Amino acid sequence: MKHYLFCILSLLLISCGKEEFTTKATKEQFTGVSVSKETLTSCSNFSLIKPKVDFLFVWDNSGSANLLTEDTKKALSKSIQYISSRFNYHIMLAPLINMLDTSSKPLYYLLAEDPSDITDADAQKYIQSTDLNNFSELSKSFKPDPVNGSKEKGFLRAQTILKNNISNGIFRKDAYTMVVIVSNEDDDWEQVGPYFNPKLEQDDFNANLAEFVSIRSTLKSEMFRFISIVPHTDNCQVGYRKGFRYSRMSKALYSSQNAGFPLPSDQVLRSTPDSYDICTMNFSDIFDGINQSIQDVIIKHVYQYWPIKLSTIGGFDPTKLEVRKNNGQVLVENDANGFKYIGQQTNKNLRVLPTEGEPYTGYLVELFGTGRVTHPECLIITTQTLPDYYGYIVLGANPNLETINLKINGTQINPANAEKTEGYEFIGYQSSINIRIKSPTEHTLPGTPAENKSGYVLKLYGSAIYSNNSNVEIYYKPKAM
Repeated sequence: MKHYLFCILSLLLISCGKEEFTTKATKEQFTGVSVSKETLTSCSNFSLIKPKVDFLFVWDNSGSANLLTEDTKKALSKSIQYISSRFNYHIMLAPLINMLDTSSKPLYYLLAEDPSDITDADAQKYIQSTDLNNFSELSKSFKPDPVNGSKEKGFLRAQTILKNNISNGIFRKDAYTMVVIVSNEDDDWEQVGPYFNPKLEQDDFNANLAEFVSIRSTLKSEMFRFISIVPHTDNCQVGYRKGFRYSRMSKALYSSQNAGFPLPSDQVLRSTPDSYDICTMNFSDIFDGINQSIQDVIIKHVYQYWPIKLSTIGGFDPTKLEVRKNNGQVLVENDANGFKYIGQQTNKNLRVLPTEGEPYTGYLVELFGTGRVTHPECLIITTQTLPDYYGYIVLGANPNLETINLKINGTQINPANAEKTEGYEFIGYQSSINIRIKSPTEHTLPGTPAENKSGYVLKLYGSAIYSNNSNVEIYYKPKAM
């Protein structure tokens, strides 16, 4: 009986195939992480960069300023708050007749939305706030000067302040420069002899006009305005004198903007452009025209360069940019009416018309022909994240190397060649390994952010290195336990 059982057992053992005692084949399959896209729309309405607007307020503190009513002073102070929040503004408030503070420095008040571009240390000491609401009471520091009486040289005072505060960054180049003078009298000039001489007065006026034009040229002002808030008639109130010269200067400078710039249009129907009657005006309306006129000029700007602004941290693939306008026009790369990616630039002027301007630091595309952006056009840029590269495959079990069958995107991958330039290599179990690499040509450098895994690892070379959306299939038999 024993011999019979032994024979049966022997036959069973002989008839069993080798494969009955090995583990079954394992299939592992996965797809690389998809690339992500981001679409951002920006328009030529200055959502990108606020225009630089610099204001100089020259406040009458001559003897006659005692005649300005408190209501008028409060209304003038409050009017500053109407300056548009769209502006990157610098605002200097100064007395018409020079005064010194307790430390014997000129008494100025300075307000800046962003004071970082004011370089001079002394000038920075005058910065009071970035809040327009805190500016309304500062004129009370400008007490009327009893020594100089009603003598005032408003033109000279404004010119001196402007010229003395260019190098320190208070009055900036390529900005909109707005001089606002508030007085209940007129600019005094040096009259020779006891009688009024119209020719001499005109010569003096022309010399002052030329000086303002010279300052405008030095500043390269996008727009230069001289806004006078003065009486338009004599004795509209007791002691008031018509601001004849001030009003003329306002009109002259309004009508003589820089060559190449369109004239502002907010004053065309007014008989006294940029001059307002202090006796009758509604002070809350002073800056309506200025706010609108700056917008009028901005909307005529043409952009040859456009920023690529990302809402998330990380790079993008410059070869995958998609650019189109909101009117449906698709911009083709390197086309005469398309775009070209020019990389990261520093202080690159975005605008080409009516002049160059609006420096920007960051990633840019250059626009050509009809691809350039003019208000009210918008540009829609779609970016794609940089590809991720993977130099390793992590298996869940220790493979029998002879059974590995690896395919990436349908292509058979063989064991690595002697030079290890193609194929895969088994490097054993790794408790933690970053499967990302920097690039196919820099496969020894780790990729970021790290993607760490543990398991039995195949190291890849050459065309075996895979990226986003790659399909990886691997069949193998684990080693017997």
